[in-house]
Amino acid sequence: MIAGAKVYDTVSLISSALAGAGGAFSAASIDTFAAIANALNGAGIDLTNSASVSALITGVAQTENISLASGVADNVASIVVASNLLLQSQTGSGAQLLNEVAAVELVSQGAASTAIQHAGNEPTQFHSIVDAFTGTNLNAAYRRSFLHAISGRSRSN
Repeated sequence: MIAGAKVYDTVSLISSALAGAGGAFSAASIDTFAAIANALNGAGIDLTNSASVSALITGVAQTENISLASGVADNVASIVVASNLLLQSQTGSGAQLLNEVAAVELVSQGAASTAIQHAGNEPTQFHSIVDAFTGTNLNAAYRRSFLHAISGRSRSN
């Protein structure tokens, strides 16, 4: 479950960056899935390694004929890696694990992806986004999302 969530979050975040830089989200998603699949058929890819993720972003941007501004790929890679490390740290099982993963997904595919897309291809916009979606700020957003997920679930039961 966690490996699949890492892939989906990675695709969402990269596609958002490329859409913000003028590409089409759906085409970027298809090309990002294809690039990850190609990497897995070869030497593999570590979605918790910033250099690997930055190279993935740059490669997909080239496939899409999108020129990313200096630092954009590295900044997006920082957010992807932080999200994937947070996913990797989840230790629950059953419904608990499902809620933990869903909370990370909500932040990554929701607020983080939206912020990245709205930043466009402007490197100056990414400092605050990286700050908001890495480290203690990412953990705080995850906790809020998790509490929302479990409170909504308990009300619906």
